[in-house]
Amino acid sequence: MGRLSRSTQHVTRSAATGASVAAAASRRPSVDAALEILDAGGNAVDAAVACGFVAGVVEPAETCLAGSGFLLAWDPGAHRPTAFEFPPRAPAAATPDMYEPVSSEGATKLLGVTTVKDDANAEGILACAVPGTIAGLLAAHERLGRLPRARVMEPALRAATDGFEADSYYALTALDNLDVLRAHPTAGAIYLDERGVPPTPAFLGDATLGVAPLIRQPELARTLEIVAEHGAAGFYEGEVAEAIEHHFAARGGLVDRADLAAYEPIVGEPLHMTYRGHDVFAPSSPCGAWTELQILRVLERFAMDGGADAMHAIAAASRHAFADRYRSLGDGAEPLRDDPDATAAAIRAGDNGPVADGKPWEVFAFDRHGTTHFAVVDGDGMMVSCTHTAGNAFGSKVVAEGTGLLFDAGMVWFNAHPGAVNSIAPGKRPLVNMGPLLLARDGEPRLAVGAPGGRRIIDAVVQVVVNVVDRGMAIDDALAAPRIDASGSAVLASERLGPVLDALRERGHEIVEVREQHAPFSYEFARPVGAEIARGGERRASADPFTQGHAAAR
Repeated sequence: MGRLSRSTQHVTRSAATGASVAAAASRRPSVDAALEILDAGGNAVDAAVACGFVAGVVEPAETCLAGSGFLLAWDPGAHRPTAFEFPPRAPAAATPDMYEPVSSEGATKLLGVTTVKDDANAEGILACAVPGTIAGLLAAHERLGRLPRARVMEPALRAATDGFEADSYYALTALDNLDVLRAHPTAGAIYLDERGVPPTPAFLGDATLGVAPLIRQPELARTLEIVAEHGAAGFYEGEVAEAIEHHFAARGGLVDRADLAAYEPIVGEPLHMTYRGHDVFAPSSPCGAWTELQILRVLERFAMDGGADAMHAIAAASRHAFADRYRSLGDGAEPLRDDPDATAAAIRAGDNGPVADGKPWEVFAFDRHGTTHFAVVDGDGMMVSCTHTAGNAFGSKVVAEGTGLLFDAGMVWFNAHPGAVNSIAPGKRPLVNMGPLLLARDGEPRLAVGAPGGRRIIDAVVQVVVNVVDRGMAIDDALAAPRIDASGSAVLASERLGPVLDALRERGHEIVEVREQHAPFSYEFARPVGAEIARGGERRASADPFTQGHAAAR
């Protein structure tokens, strides 16, 4: 008998194309905010900052304004990029042994880098890191923006006041987190209805069969008004900081006003490497982009044509890089410490990468939700790639009373075992999964790309870069092409790869075939988002077609 053939559903999302501006994000309100600001005379940084603030309001299951992230901006006037990095930091009172590590069998959920007793690094007051999102977004606006701060924040303020639509994705995610949302009354009061359950979304179709309920956040709107008036100081000092400290102190948390006052975003030159004649820029803080660059350095030694040999190289290079990531990378470590020629030689010799030695795949679990990405390009050639996150679905589930601010689960990315390079220390940055990249060619910006999706962000972003640079794909095709993910114990592979799956098995890879039917709640693969300036100057933007996303251009 021959190989079994099954029908597959082909889901596509066209690129938005235009002559002057383009934006893509995980939700339409974020894209609409970006276009509003561009139409008002703002540049790509103004638009991206507006987009980022709106995302922090309308995507509580993915991100928050008391979270963390990275923004890369190409400045056409300076002909170079600037990195605005706002990573999570451990509070000053944090200690290497503040959690009790347990085996994955003893944890209630598989979240983060180390599973700990009661998921205390992922949920609750001790999961919160010192947040950086507002500081980072406003630093980018202050350095490169054009419009007044209050104007750029208007869309987010409206979204908090008027409410965002609770769709089926939101309802299902809230239902998945129902117990912990109920356990945190300040969060449950916002994200659940008066019955203590998720709001019921419009049934079947909201065009004719119902209207989606709205999630309004008046306390968050008040906080945004303060920030719009006073800037970052309105968050990190004054009445908002006092309310945060009071909430944390009353519940045994660690974040205090001194932590907030000490927080500074990192503004400067990003990491840089070249890949097939392209300049690739990435954040310099410990993040997923470090591993993306490491994989790309190896893949440059191979032909990346999308066939079995190329997919084998991606899988093996990824496994080598992930083993190195979890053994050797963290705050203070040297990025790009590998020998790409030696790794490429090992792959050619049949070494598919570590399997069980050191058990990197068993120790480090997969964080399921909690990130957004957006990309913006304007008519002057300014381009922005930004990822920011809550670190977990609904972050830590902690909302500081009186502020409406949902806090992240930033401590989840630390190794809870003392003595490792990524162990906890006061003020330290954890090794996060976010991996936004910015690519330029011949001194001009070409591609902004990133993704939500936990540690699976890394392989997704790498393959989008390969699809654009090596295979000459437009951004929509590059995002939609079938992918693999080798960040875990087996290689996840799209069913659309067909015979390539058998070829990978023959090369010794354990393959888990992923069905890619239209499932807007799926997290089997990360969900890349990107924008590009194509040859001839056309602006293009798109998002992964299998999950929620939106793009617009003109």
